[in-house]
Amino acid sequence: YYNNNNIDKADENYRSVAKLTRTEPGAEAKYYIANILFSKGKYLDAQQACFDLSNQVPSYEYWVAKGFIILAETYSKLGNDFQAKSTLQSIIDEYSVQDDGIIIEAQKKLDEISQPR
Repeated sequence: YYNNNNIDKADENYRSVAKLTRTEPGAEAKYYIANILFSKGKYLDAQQACFDLSNQVPSYEYWVAKGFIILAETYSKLGNDFQAKSTLQSIIDEYSVQDDGIIIEAQKKLDEISQPR
């Protein structure tokens, strides 16, 4: 549904998966829930979804990092570029996997936020 731009149906399915499992597919579902909320301009709800993802046990570093990138974007949209930059910098500094694109994505977002508006 997500790839076919049926966002509401995708959201419904991701929420079902997130409720049913605390495994990696559940973490991925929580990430997509946050992403959908962000895309709808529901920044505070997206932030809460990111925090829910980061508090999931067991934690799945890739999906948590992806969620923190969304979290940084919500901060920026809400006018808190300092927090956005700090969040992205923490990913760049602390994320342990070097070759899955997370650090590159975080750096790109940091560069975008750091540009004069």
